[in-house]
Amino acid sequence: MIDNISQATLDVIEAIKTKQTIKFNYGMDIVRVVTPTGFFGDFDGFEGTDEDTESREFRRFRFDKVNEWIGIKDIRHELECALRESRDITKEAKYLCYPIGEITTKLSSLADQHGLLDEMNELLDQVTAAEHNLESAFYECESVFEEAISELELREDYD
Repeated sequence: MIDNISQATLDVIEAIKTKQTIKFNYGMDIVRVVTPTGFFGDFDGFEGTDEDTESREFRRFRFDKVNEWIGIKDIRHELECALRESRDITKEAKYLCYPIGEITTKLSSLADQHGLLDEMNELLDQVTAAEHNLESAFYECESVFEEAISELELREDYD
């Protein structure tokens, strides 16, 4: 049973307005993630798509059958987690230099053997610049999550 039915009702209304999902435990200790679309009965429950089902089934859920109310998903928290995860992923970009370094060394040695080191170094400088640009581009990918968090903070400030 829900401790605060008023808060649950407000969460459903807010989720409908902002097209967010809500979480709750609906029997059998299964946490449901639902995008609500409306209420049924005299606010006996709400209806919406069950995001955890393969075909995103439309279902109805009675408030009196909910074991635990979690509420609206915390989008900011999820974005902050995604930002941390993206930083872990982009750290892998710094290891791209190892195979590039090996290839550069091999080409440099080969060019040196044939008296073409100066010509090769000019081109390998371009490879090094491209390597730095690639690494920077990967780190820029983090900004997608940073900007989403900033936009969310701005919306919260104006609400």
